Amino acid sequence: MGWHEHDYIQTLKFLDLIPDWGNSKIFVPGVGTSGLIDVLLEAGAELALNDISSEAIEIAKRRYIVRHPSRRTNAKLLRNIL
Repeated sequence: MGWHEHDYIQTLKFLDLIPDWGNSKIFVPGVGTSGLIDVLLEAGAELALNDISSEAIEIAKRRYIVRHPSRRTNAKLLRNIL
């Protein structure tokens, strides 16, 4: 749902109901070009991303690697998702 949110307050409210969600593995279906992945990564979550659009996945990969170089090993999740 993050692809159309102007901010992620509602999503984060739901996540805050889960104890220690920042250390969780989170599947984000229909990731699109959402900035939500940045928020989730900053919180420490490990992500598996999915989208029907290969272009959206490529955009997410580039953003992920550029913005989170210390988590580069997790980029495998993005490369292998489709």
